[in-house]
Amino acid sequence: MQLKQNNPARRTGTAVLLFMLVAAVGFATALQEQQAEILVPRARVRLNPDLNSDIIRVLDKGTVLTIVGESGDWYKVVLPKDESGFVVSGYIHKQLIKLVSGVAPAPAVPAVPERVRVIRENAVVRSAPDRGAPVVREIPQGMVLRCKNQAGDWYQVILPAAAGAEAIGAYIHRDAVEPLSAAGVSQPVPVAQGRQRVQRRVQPAVAPPRAPRAQPASGRKLQAGIRAGYGMMTDSLYSGGLAFGAVLGYALSPKLGVEVSGIRYQSEVTGDPDGLSDGKLAVMAVQLSLRGSYPLNDKMTPYAVIGANYQLNSFTLDDSPAAEWETLGFSVEESVDNGIGFHAGLGLDYALQSRLIVNLDARFIMISGKGAWELTDEVSGTQTAEDLDGLSLNSVVVTVGLKYCF
Repeated sequence: MQLKQNNPARRTGTAVLLFMLVAAVGFATALQEQQAEILVPRARVRLNPDLNSDIIRVLDKGTVLTIVGESGDWYKVVLPKDESGFVVSGYIHKQLIKLVSGVAPAPAVPAVPERVRVIRENAVVRSAPDRGAPVVREIPQGMVLRCKNQAGDWYQVILPAAAGAEAIGAYIHRDAVEPLSAAGVSQPVPVAQGRQRVQRRVQPAVAPPRAPRAQPASGRKLQAGIRAGYGMMTDSLYSGGLAFGAVLGYALSPKLGVEVSGIRYQSEVTGDPDGLSDGKLAVMAVQLSLRGSYPLNDKMTPYAVIGANYQLNSFTLDDSPAAEWETLGFSVEESVDNGIGFHAGLGLDYALQSRLIVNLDARFIMISGKGAWELTDEVSGTQTAEDLDGLSLNSVVVTVGLKYCF
């Protein structure tokens, strides 16, 4: 019987395989236990690795999450248990967290450029790195902005001080801008040409235009529109009627503007021994207003107006009282003088589109009018006249309108 000799090569191969197995198990264990901590005050966790995906949870700064996967610029994480006790997973962007255990360092992030130039017309700046975040401002093409940070495909920029205080937390998508070097020249972009690699440069930009002032949420600086509704005198001797008119407004600032408007309505008058006889009173109120706006969001802007108005009045006597005087041999005329008054009101603008607005407006018009009547004897031609003082022409006008923004 022969004894087997020990094979050193075989023992060495077995040891190597055992070491690789132990290392693989350890690596898998470390991968499963890797954790991350949220860096920002409020971080959104989404259903899929996409900025347009549904938000399934919003977590506070300092929350620690377990990473179970990776997809591009996103980590798949296990969320803390909710009130129902269920454990769910979602995706969070890598820029919003830092790794705290069991993980190799994240791949190097490209350096944030000091400045970027807007390459799209009316590029949108948002309040968060998300296409669904509220719009802060529209930036014209060619403007240069300073960069503060980068979050995925978004640059955090500082808006120009010419438009007010610096808006920290304004984000613009990198597709809308091009990075600039310290000298104000576009950073070189590698371009393949045959087997060589060349660089393309752009000429230095001309001084960028000044930033436009921020506009009210309901529209731009100049607005023009039409309106229709109901006008009613507060005195019980006058009835209400259809009101219609037009308006032209100009924004002096995001919350202050001026407005010129005209509104016309007609009222049936019930005869009064101390006032007008039966007839129709047509009113045309031309108003100059100061308007204060309070934007709630991109769509809704409530406002208040106050100002002065010049009121054009036209009174037409009914046939019945005129006929009665004619049977007695007299002709009669009655009139209402034009007058100056004041008005105040409230309204609401709702933006259907970037240039089209639906408007609801209610105003109280205060004016004390004067009038006169004149009686003429058709035989002798003798005339008798008397003034009518203290006519109460106060009214309330409620309208709905449509405005276009220029």
